[in-house]
Amino acid sequence: MEVKVIRLFSGEEVIAFAKEVEGGWEIENPGMLVPTEKGVGIMNMMPYTTISDETTFIKDTMVGFVTSPVPGLEEQFKAINTTIVTPDSSIIV
Repeated sequence: MEVKVIRLFSGEEVIAFAKEVEGGWEIENPGMLVPTEKGVGIMNMMPYTTISDETTFIKDTMVGFVTSPVPGLEEQFKAINTTIVTPDSSIIV
């Protein structure tokens, strides 16, 4: 999956790991793009649900357009959604 920005007909802008499939888009780790004083921020999408833990489907009929984010936004999104795995032991050889 690639990082994409999906503009919904409702006006919301979703950033997510996305893949085009028949009838729409499968997305993972979605976030909402929100304006801030310094530009754009990423807010959890529906933080009161388990949407960030599963693959979600958005129908084509809900999508205005899909585009790639600028490199800085993509890097920020990936940093938020990257898990760092640490060893079980406190001694690293």
